[in-house]
Amino acid sequence: MSLIIFPIVFILAGTIQEPYEKYDQNSIQKNGAVHTAKILNIREVENVTINGQHPRLFYYGYTLNGKNFTDIFQTMDLDKAAAIEMSDNVTIKVYKGQSIITGFEPFTFPMYIFFLFPLPFFMIGSIFLCIALLPALKNYKLYRDGILQEATVTSLTPLAGRTPLDKGSVLVTYKFLTSSGQTFHGETSTRDFSILSFKKVGDPIKIFVSKNDGTTSCMAPEREAWVQSKFV
Repeated sequence: MSLIIFPIVFILAGTIQEPYEKYDQNSIQKNGAVHTAKILNIREVENVTINGQHPRLFYYGYTLNGKNFTDIFQTMDLDKAAAIEMSDNVTIKVYKGQSIITGFEPFTFPMYIFFLFPLPFFMIGSIFLCIALLPALKNYKLYRDGILQEATVTSLTPLAGRTPLDKGSVLVTYKFLTSSGQTFHGETSTRDFSILSFKKVGDPIKIFVSKNDGTTSCMAPEREAWVQSKFV
């Protein structure tokens, strides 16, 4: 779920930002050419509140190379902003089609707030993913490098799912002889409920056993067991 939420939030965060909020403020301040602009409109951003106050938006127009341009500047420097009125001239800097009003601290909405919302879901999802992957990785190594041998079923226990979408699993416990002749017990969870129909306590099953320690094991899926029993 978190892997789905994060891309959605990332896309939404980019689309709800106004063009002037994406300006490279540092480059404009450093490399911008100084021009004069006229204030065309002033308004507060009423849907954003910072410490009980609203950011101020300045709409302004300027002429560059004989062409007229308009732009928007947002700031929380409200004391300075209060001194500017409609039709006032202000000093701006222009760089690569982007501009800012000089002498004011620009304000952009902190978009990281949008990423804080899915963060708990991401963390919880990551934990469950790791819990799910660790047994899978262990089994993968056993499927790849383990030794196929026979074990005896000691119990078959249906387990309920953890969520409404989880159909549950069957816990299969078994015993087998190690290479040293000792009896060792192991267990594997499987989502194949048909095992309850064709296996019972005391029946033989195929398992993979680690050739490194001879005790780590997992139940072999039917297909892998059949293939290895034919060719090993």
